Amino acid sequence: MRFFLVLLTFIFTSFTFAQTSNKTRQGNWQQKTDYLISVRLDDVHHTLSAFEKIIYTNHSPDELNVLYFHLWPNAYKNSETPFANELLENGKSDFYFSDEESKGWIDSLDFKINGQKVKWYLLDSIDICKIELPTPLKPGKSITISTPFKVKIPAVFSRMGHENQLYCISQWYPKPAVYDINGWNYFPYLDQGEFYSEFGKFDVSITVPKNYIVAATGDLQNEEEKVWLKERTNLKFTKNNRTNTEKNDQSINSSNEFKTLRFVQDSVHDFAWFCDKRFMVEQSAVILKSGKKVNTSLYHIKPSENSVQWVDTAIAFYSRFLGEYPYNNASAVVTPLKAGGGMEYPTITNVESANSDIIVHEVGHNWFYGILANNERQYPWMDESLNTYYENRNAYLKQVPLHNGLRAGFKTTSKEASINAKLDETPFGILQLTYNLSARKNADQPINIPSTSFTDDNYGEIIYAKAPLLFHYLQDYLGDSLFDAMMQSYYEKWKFRHPLPDDFFDHVKSFTGKDLNWVNAFFSTTEKSDYKIVSAKNNQIIIKNKSSIAAPFPVSLMKNDSVLETKWFNGFNGKKTFSFNRSNGNKFRIDAYETTLDIYRNNNTIRTRGLFKKLEPVSFKLLGDLENPYKTQVFFSPIAGANLYNKTMAGLAFYNCIIPQKKFEYTLAPMYSFGTNDIVGYANFERHLSSDGVFNQIHLGVNGSRFAYNYYPNPFYIYPFTYNKISPFVKFDLNKKDKRSLIDQSLHLRSVFLFFNKNINNSDDPSNHTPSNNIRIDELSYNLENKKAINKNSFTATIQNINDNGNAIKIFSVFKQTVNYEKPKKKLDLRFFGGIFLSKTNSDQEFYEFKTIGNTGTVDYLFDHALIGRSETNGMFSQQLIEKDGNIHLPITNSNSHTNSWIVSSNLVTTIPGPIPIRLFADIVYFNSLSTLNSQIFYTPTFQYVAGVKLVIVEDIFEINVPLFNSQYFEDFYQSISPNYKDENSFQHLARKITFTLNLNKMNPIKAVKNISF
Repeated sequence: MRFFLVLLTFIFTSFTFAQTSNKTRQGNWQQKTDYLISVRLDDVHHTLSAFEKIIYTNHSPDELNVLYFHLWPNAYKNSETPFANELLENGKSDFYFSDEESKGWIDSLDFKINGQKVKWYLLDSIDICKIELPTPLKPGKSITISTPFKVKIPAVFSRMGHENQLYCISQWYPKPAVYDINGWNYFPYLDQGEFYSEFGKFDVSITVPKNYIVAATGDLQNEEEKVWLKERTNLKFTKNNRTNTEKNDQSINSSNEFKTLRFVQDSVHDFAWFCDKRFMVEQSAVILKSGKKVNTSLYHIKPSENSVQWVDTAIAFYSRFLGEYPYNNASAVVTPLKAGGGMEYPTITNVESANSDIIVHEVGHNWFYGILANNERQYPWMDESLNTYYENRNAYLKQVPLHNGLRAGFKTTSKEASINAKLDETPFGILQLTYNLSARKNADQPINIPSTSFTDDNYGEIIYAKAPLLFHYLQDYLGDSLFDAMMQSYYEKWKFRHPLPDDFFDHVKSFTGKDLNWVNAFFSTTEKSDYKIVSAKNNQIIIKNKSSIAAPFPVSLMKNDSVLETKWFNGFNGKKTFSFNRSNGNKFRIDAYETTLDIYRNNNTIRTRGLFKKLEPVSFKLLGDLENPYKTQVFFSPIAGANLYNKTMAGLAFYNCIIPQKKFEYTLAPMYSFGTNDIVGYANFERHLSSDGVFNQIHLGVNGSRFAYNYYPNPFYIYPFTYNKISPFVKFDLNKKDKRSLIDQSLHLRSVFLFFNKNINNSDDPSNHTPSNNIRIDELSYNLENKKAINKNSFTATIQNINDNGNAIKIFSVFKQTVNYEKPKKKLDLRFFGGIFLSKTNSDQEFYEFKTIGNTGTVDYLFDHALIGRSETNGMFSQQLIEKDGNIHLPITNSNSHTNSWIVSSNLVTTIPGPIPIRLFADIVYFNSLSTLNSQIFYTPTFQYVAGVKLVIVEDIFEINVPLFNSQYFEDFYQSISPNYKDENSFQHLARKITFTLNLNKMNPIKAVKNISF
């Protein structure tokens, strides 16, 4: 125990925070960058040859001596860039294992300032460079920066890239970092966390083979190209008139002639373009309230169903609720994107499919990413979260099917939607579910942290769920009119000016005149909102705030499912009594329209009359459903099983949770055994407690099981031997100061109580390794798992105290290391095991000894694994392996292969080249073997080995092991149990040694669903 405490203390004290102090209010100035770029595409070698000229104007009050430039194509240059490392941290290994041809870079740079060569050099991150100015750039002055450059376009791993001859050209040119109130904002290209760039004018000329269709930021200046695009407008493939272009763009030869297309756009901070020889175009237009016309288009390869309407919808919706779209054109392009569902650029966005929600979301980014242009790397909520809020608000207003025959149009409010629709059928309801996935596991993070600090899961569950929900909450609290007026004023005040967080919060507070400290609390902490109704009497209700955030909340008086009256109350701490005037309702409900961030709504309702006023109606449902807080949900599912002793088993599983995690969860799975004619099965009851200290969550519970594990046959009847297991447990998930750390640590403490029934008519024990009737085993284990995308590892250390007519204490540990090479599925798996007995006074000592092998149920004396023939010593099911102790891949039952002293072992499994799912394995074990000579007991260190091939059907679940070489020790064992062993042929020898793994514990669909993240 002291060792574990010292180890844990060292681990936690070694964590440190890297914090920076930033000004969060923008200055009243900003730099300006005007670009003139010419670029030529080489679609044979997938390169760009370009020249860039930038007029950089210093509007800051500071004299500049250096410039920082982003050279983001270099992010794809090798597997050691920040981009490559982040992908691995997020579980993506495709880029790491990509070949040189698939990577990308930028080179041929030759920076000049006003025509004069300058010194420049790369930083540690090779996609950032620093340029030394020959003379300081004074406030109000401009310089001209020029350079040629060449870009090798990578395969599509993130945003920029190509798939054959479809090109996504984004973040492709040398780009000055933003200089603002905080100084220089330079950072490497990352997949998670986007951009921050200076406003200016772009004048870009793109040269491509003549038969390419190009979509780009800004206004196309070539009239003849506009005519040609009109010819491709609304062109669709038909079943009988399908060209080769849909099958493979390489089948269309590139034209020998070239064309140069010019695009111009002012007041933007980025430029992207996309091209393909197969693009078809849908074109439309939107007339805004002012009379301004915005031309819209959608570029795609496969047929679409008038998907350009979703571009129209976004332009109309955001212009109405935020402010008019300031540009002439808006486009979307369907591309093989691999950085989320879509990615926005000024006036143009690329999406992975012509999906309405994705198109609306990405086009909507023109307002936040494009026009307000926040520092999204540092404050992702200012773009992604606000935009996601509006995207889902649009979905509310456009939502078609609702309950009770309602249909939502522009006049339908979000309140009507949420009160009549189930949680998972409303846009904000889906966000609530997404947020709860991490919040209820206490794995969430604050909203106001940089993009780079979020875990991969939390970037979705916080930035795209919790924060948008918070804006929806604020909308409902302020009312639609005040909220909309406030946001429209914010947009008008800060467009084209790069606002920072306090610019937003200052505006919200001054415009509304309300105390909104509770909003800041949700931004800066992970405290969860949870108001609970304690009691209700005589139109008065007592409410308890179970959190530390005193956020405002609504309470509704209801008649069945209809809301009669809703009142908003100011937040408070502790308990408080509230009164209603009306008395014709039959229940009260906190947050009836589900607009707050309350993560547990099952304590929000109370009836005014009757027994069990807080108990919701019981709802039984086959298989499962998402959580409905207004029902006491009981899910059930037919289940079946079989083993050699219970024979066929059938029953029902009852459980109360799929996702998200509940505070209390249970699974009860009784089955009828047709072999023993009794009830068997398993059960689990678990309570989850969150903590902000050393532990992230604490899980208290008890599980149990009952099955037959053997039988005693006689001429008249088969007597079953049945075990009953009850195991109370507590599991501590250790907190991580660095949430992006891939290392998970936990402590498990459990007691296992085993009760065995032996038939009273039989005094002989049919199993040589059956323990006595009642056993208690106490176990403490420490678990560490490093969930890296490659080269992952884990470590487990366990101590057991065994009470079985005596006492034994044993400790053991397992270390696993995977070494990946060439491709993600090509790897070497190493396992090391070591164990020692500290004391041993058991009467059934052999049952608990360390085993060199993992076949038969004697290894699984805690009855943790599902085994078909747990006590078999002959036949196929005696050759089923479980990963335990020495883990030798041979079926051995010799007591000399056990030890009650010490053991160390190593297991190696490696893949082989090619697609065949065969691997090589080798096991070695060194242990203190117990021997007897002339009635004297002595120990002999023994070294043994086995090696062979492994056929992997389903990795870690179903595998077949064929030993080809083994030490003489094991040959002697087979000779001892079969006098004719030497006379058997090679096939018979091999058949004796083949083992298989059938890991039924990993085939639990409920656990698989609970591990889902968005």
